[in-house]
Amino acid sequence: MSGFQYINITIESWSILFCILAVAIVTAGLHIDQKIKRYILSVFLCLAVMLCSDIGSVLIARFQIFPDNRILYTLTFLGNIISYILSFQFICFLLYLVGQHAPDAAKRGKRNVLITARLLLLGEILLLVISQFTGILYFFDDNRSCQRGRLYLLSILFLFAFLVLDSYILIRFRDALQTKIMIPLCCCIIFPLAAIILQFYVIELRLLHFSCALSSITLLIFAFHMQVDQYIAGEKQLAEMQSAVMLSQIQPHFLHNSLVSIAQLCEKDPQQAKEAIINFSEYLRGNMDSLKEKKPIPFRRELEHLKHYLYLEKMRFGPFLKIKLDIQATDFQIPVLSLQPLAENAIRHGVGMKDEGGTVIISSRETGNHFEICIIDDGVGFQTFSPFSDKEEHIGISNVRRRLYALCRGTLAVISTPGKGTAVTIRIPKEVDTHENTGGR
Repeated sequence: MSGFQYINITIESWSILFCILAVAIVTAGLHIDQKIKRYILSVFLCLAVMLCSDIGSVLIARFQIFPDNRILYTLTFLGNIISYILSFQFICFLLYLVGQHAPDAAKRGKRNVLITARLLLLGEILLLVISQFTGILYFFDDNRSCQRGRLYLLSILFLFAFLVLDSYILIRFRDALQTKIMIPLCCCIIFPLAAIILQFYVIELRLLHFSCALSSITLLIFAFHMQVDQYIAGEKQLAEMQSAVMLSQIQPHFLHNSLVSIAQLCEKDPQQAKEAIINFSEYLRGNMDSLKEKKPIPFRRELEHLKHYLYLEKMRFGPFLKIKLDIQATDFQIPVLSLQPLAENAIRHGVGMKDEGGTVIISSRETGNHFEICIIDDGVGFQTFSPFSDKEEHIGISNVRRRLYALCRGTLAVISTPGKGTAVTIRIPKEVDTHENTGGR
């Protein structure tokens, strides 16, 4: 085995190990867009398969493992076809990235680029199949050494065409991508392009494969950038939802009604007015403290805050509002301010809409794999396909559902029958890794 072959195998072996490590790192990434993750994983896996096929063909030829050249042709065919699939996948990956940042522009340019890329892929596959029988792209001599065929340059032109398409996408949609994303993506084009040019002068070294390994390093750097960006965006969105929920609970009409009720009590029953003021202050403090909470809190604490809110509503509605608590399980955690929006909907949009009032039942229990919380009212109900005409209330429910899933992997289900009432059920799995579901905070 020549020195160049040793260099090739060494570089490719280390590149395969790097691809395996990169696959593990990207797979474990919690904050990478799932489709981007699939694209990056497909690139690393394709590269690993391509490098393995090349190493296998060299070892088989060197040590005469199989006397028949069909195995050599098969491995070489596999390595070549994977390289073109890799090029096509990278184009799809770039188009998806552009589509995320400039959907309208990407939609206009995506069709022609994809058609061109598919034609290039089909054309090269056809040439590779023909070459298996004619040797127009490559063949093996009597020493089982791979030699270039008379149309070898055509296969290089196909690779060059893929790189031109990559460059076209980045240049045309450069305004849609951030600079820190553009740099590693440009490296994924520049390295193979330089390798194609140098390969004509350094035949013994497989520079194209080495350039792909370098490109995979920059792609991993890109994945890290995406993970950081997704994490920051997720933190920002969670903070916005937290603030939106908190602000939605301190609504002017609720504050006004509560203060008016307390003012009336000051004349009729000062002692009850004092108790109402204490509940009102505890309610406000609970809402303010919620801004500091990023992790789930004990259910007991959330229940105490809910009781302050229910006390104030009960003070307002009097005998028209009945509250029943059936708390059988408390040893679990829940996102802060998750229950009040649901109780408020039960009161405002449920029993509060009936002339005779009604009852709100709040219960918690432990099942086999979940903790379950139910908020049931016998109010007017609604059509489940159009829950609330009030946009703010709909956003409040959506925020609770998203925070339940993000922080506890919990679910929220709503069942309602017009004229009979509504039941909201929260299910929180018992086996939840709090560290994982809070994004490692």
